[in-house]
Amino acid sequence: MSKIKADVIVDASGLLAPLPFLRAKKALVRLRDGEVLGLFATDPSVISDIQRFTARLGLELIDTVEKNGSIEFYMRK
Repeated sequence: MSKIKADVIVDASGLLAPLPFLRAKKALVRLRDGEVLGLFATDPSVISDIQRFTARLGLELIDTVEKNGSIEFYMRK
């Protein structure tokens, strides 16, 4: 687990892309600028798409943690 504290966490474990991104995008509406979203996923394709997702939405990807088949992404709005 990352030492970064997320203001909102989206647990998309078990979901295939693009569902993790759709859920993350929906959760972002609740965040204010500077707050952190944690996205937890298990679909490996999310790793290759996260850079494009954060760039398109103007987010800062601040940490990625991979462990036991799970990936945690932390991004600042």
